[in-house]
Amino acid sequence: MLSGKTMASNILKNNAASFSIIVHFQEKSSKYSQNRSQKKYEMINLHQKIKDVLLKAHISENYKGFLYLEYAICLVIQDESRLSSIFNEVYTKVGDRFGATPKAVERDIRTLRDAFWNNGGFEYFKKHCNVLLYNRPYARELIELFAEQVLREIREENF
Repeated sequence: MLSGKTMASNILKNNAASFSIIVHFQEKSSKYSQNRSQKKYEMINLHQKIKDVLLKAHISENYKGFLYLEYAICLVIQDESRLSSIFNEVYTKVGDRFGATPKAVERDIRTLRDAFWNNGGFEYFKKHCNVLLYNRPYARELIELFAEQVLREIREENF
Protein backbone atom coordinates (compact mmCIF):
# COMPACT_ATOMS: atom_id res chain seq x y z
CA MET A 1 0.00 0.00 0.00
CA LEU A 2 1.49 3.32 -1.07
CA SER A 3 1.34 6.14 1.40
CA GLY A 4 0.62 9.77 0.61
CA LYS A 5 4.31 10.50 1.11
CA THR A 6 5.24 8.36 -1.88
CA MET A 7 2.81 10.27 -4.12
CA ALA A 8 3.79 13.63 -2.66
CA SER A 9 7.50 12.99 -3.10
CA ASN A 10 7.02 12.76 -6.86
CA ILE A 11 4.98 15.95 -6.92
CA LEU A 12 7.19 18.03 -4.70
CA LYS A 13 10.56 16.84 -5.99
CA ASN A 14 11.59 15.11 -2.75
CA ASN A 15 11.29 18.26 -0.68
CA ALA A 16 10.45 16.84 2.75
CA ALA A 17 9.52 20.16 4.30
CA SER A 18 6.79 20.75 1.72
CA PHE A 19 4.85 17.56 2.39
CA SER A 20 2.65 19.12 5.06
CA ILE A 21 -0.12 20.21 2.71
CA ILE A 22 -0.18 17.30 0.27
CA VAL A 23 0.49 14.24 2.45
CA HIS A 24 -3.05 13.72 3.71
CA PHE A 25 -4.64 13.48 0.26
CA GLN A 26 -3.78 9.80 -0.20
CA GLU A 27 -2.97 8.73 3.36
CA LYS A 28 -4.96 5.87 4.82
CA SER A 29 -5.13 5.78 8.57
CA SER A 30 -6.88 3.79 11.24
CA LYS A 31 -7.56 7.08 13.01
CA TYR A 32 -9.75 8.37 10.19
CA SER A 33 -12.05 10.41 12.40
CA GLN A 34 -9.13 12.19 14.09
CA ASN A 35 -7.34 12.91 10.82
CA ARG A 36 -10.51 14.05 9.03
CA SER A 37 -10.44 17.55 10.53
CA GLN A 38 -6.68 17.85 9.83
CA LYS A 39 -7.21 16.79 6.19
CA LYS A 40 -10.01 19.33 5.76
CA TYR A 41 -7.83 22.06 7.31
CA GLU A 42 -4.92 21.28 4.98
CA MET A 43 -7.21 21.18 1.93
CA ILE A 44 -8.57 24.59 2.89
CA ASN A 45 -5.00 25.88 3.23
CA LEU A 46 -4.13 24.55 -0.23
CA HIS A 47 -7.19 26.16 -1.82
CA GLN A 48 -6.45 29.42 0.00
CA LYS A 49 -2.83 29.39 -1.22
CA ILE A 50 -3.98 28.78 -4.81
CA LYS A 51 -6.51 31.59 -4.53
CA ASP A 52 -3.85 33.91 -3.08
CA VAL A 53 -1.50 33.21 -5.98
CA LEU A 54 -4.24 33.82 -8.56
CA LEU A 55 -5.32 37.05 -6.90
CA LYS A 56 -1.72 38.20 -6.67
CA ALA A 57 -1.56 37.69 -10.44
CA HIS A 58 -4.54 40.09 -10.75
CA ILE A 59 -6.86 37.41 -12.05
CA SER A 60 -10.44 38.44 -11.46
CA GLU A 61 -12.80 36.18 -9.53
CA ASN A 62 -15.62 37.44 -11.75
CA TYR A 63 -14.79 34.92 -14.48
CA LYS A 64 -16.31 31.44 -14.41
CA GLY A 65 -12.87 30.19 -15.31
CA PHE A 66 -11.46 31.37 -11.98
CA LEU A 67 -13.05 28.51 -10.02
CA TYR A 68 -12.22 26.08 -12.82
CA LEU A 69 -8.58 27.18 -12.85
CA GLU A 70 -8.37 27.05 -9.07
CA TYR A 71 -9.65 23.47 -8.94
CA ALA A 72 -7.54 22.41 -11.95
CA ILE A 73 -4.41 23.67 -10.20
CA CYS A 74 -5.40 21.71 -7.09
CA LEU A 75 -5.82 18.52 -9.15
CA VAL A 76 -2.43 19.00 -10.79
CA ILE A 77 -0.75 19.60 -7.44
CA GLN A 78 -2.26 16.35 -6.17
CA ASP A 79 -1.01 14.40 -9.19
CA GLU A 80 1.29 16.04 -11.71
CA SER A 81 0.85 13.17 -14.19
CA ARG A 82 -2.65 14.52 -14.90
CA LEU A 83 -1.02 17.09 -17.17
CA SER A 84 -0.22 14.36 -19.71
CA SER A 85 -3.93 13.79 -20.41
CA ILE A 86 -5.31 17.16 -19.39
CA PHE A 87 -8.67 16.80 -21.10
CA ASN A 88 -9.64 13.50 -19.45
CA GLU A 89 -7.87 13.91 -16.12
CA VAL A 90 -8.41 17.60 -15.38
CA TYR A 91 -11.08 19.23 -17.53
CA THR A 92 -13.48 16.30 -17.12
CA LYS A 93 -13.07 16.25 -13.31
CA VAL A 94 -13.44 20.02 -13.08
CA GLY A 95 -16.55 19.84 -15.28
CA ASP A 96 -18.04 17.08 -13.14
CA ARG A 97 -17.51 19.12 -9.99
CA PHE A 98 -19.03 22.32 -11.40
CA GLY A 99 -21.65 20.86 -13.74
CA ALA A 100 -19.98 21.88 -16.99
CA THR A 101 -18.66 20.06 -20.03
CA PRO A 102 -14.90 19.60 -20.40
CA LYS A 103 -14.95 21.81 -23.51
CA ALA A 104 -16.67 24.59 -21.56
CA VAL A 105 -14.07 24.27 -18.81
CA GLU A 106 -11.23 24.58 -21.32
CA ARG A 107 -12.93 27.51 -23.06
CA ASP A 108 -13.50 29.39 -19.79
CA ILE A 109 -9.89 28.84 -18.69
CA ARG A 110 -8.73 30.12 -22.10
CA THR A 111 -10.95 33.20 -21.70
CA LEU A 112 -9.44 33.82 -18.29
CA ARG A 113 -5.96 33.31 -19.71
CA ASP A 114 -6.61 35.84 -22.48
CA ALA A 115 -7.81 38.48 -20.03
CA PHE A 116 -4.85 37.76 -17.76
CA TRP A 117 -2.39 37.96 -20.64
CA ASN A 118 -3.85 41.23 -21.95
CA ASN A 119 -3.58 42.76 -18.47
CA GLY A 120 0.13 42.11 -17.91
CA GLY A 121 0.44 38.34 -17.61
CA PHE A 122 3.80 38.48 -19.36
CA GLU A 123 5.14 40.78 -16.64
CA TYR A 124 3.73 38.59 -13.86
CA PHE A 125 5.51 35.48 -15.14
CA LYS A 126 8.70 37.42 -15.69
CA LYS A 127 8.68 38.94 -12.20
CA HIS A 128 7.26 36.17 -9.99
CA CYS A 129 8.06 32.95 -11.83
CA ASN A 130 11.32 33.90 -13.54
CA VAL A 131 9.86 32.67 -16.83
CA LEU A 132 10.05 34.59 -20.09
CA LEU A 133 7.07 33.85 -22.29
CA TYR A 134 6.92 35.48 -25.69
CA ASN A 135 3.57 34.00 -26.66
CA ARG A 136 0.41 33.48 -24.73
CA PRO A 137 0.62 30.10 -22.93
CA TYR A 138 -1.81 27.30 -23.68
CA ALA A 139 -4.39 26.63 -20.95
CA ARG A 140 -2.44 23.51 -19.95
CA GLU A 141 0.77 25.54 -19.60
CA LEU A 142 -1.05 28.16 -17.54
CA ILE A 143 -2.26 25.50 -15.11
CA GLU A 144 1.24 24.04 -14.90
CA LEU A 145 2.91 27.41 -14.32
CA PHE A 146 0.49 28.39 -11.57
CA ALA A 147 0.78 24.95 -9.92
CA GLU A 148 4.56 25.36 -9.86
CA GLN A 149 4.19 28.86 -8.41
CA VAL A 150 1.90 27.59 -5.63
CA LEU A 151 4.35 24.81 -4.75
CA ARG A 152 7.25 27.28 -4.81
CA GLU A 153 5.44 29.56 -2.36
CA ILE A 154 4.58 26.61 -0.09
CA ARG A 155 8.26 25.60 -0.02
CA GLU A 156 9.33 29.14 0.78
CA GLU A 157 6.87 29.33 3.69
CA ASN A 158 8.21 26.08 5.14
CA PHE A 159 11.83 27.23 5.20
